[in-house]
Amino acid sequence: MLKIYISCYLIFFLVQFLNFRYDVKSNKKPPIREGKLRLN
Repeated sequence: MLKIYISCYLIFFLVQFLNFRYDVKSNKKPPIREGKLRLN
């Protein structure tokens, strides 16, 4: 059960990281919904 939670968290972190790098490369602001997720 714990392994599933950790793997899901790592996948979510990886997606957020890739989205952040993509935003930096394209020089555009991240969407508002992503900003709310990062604040939470």
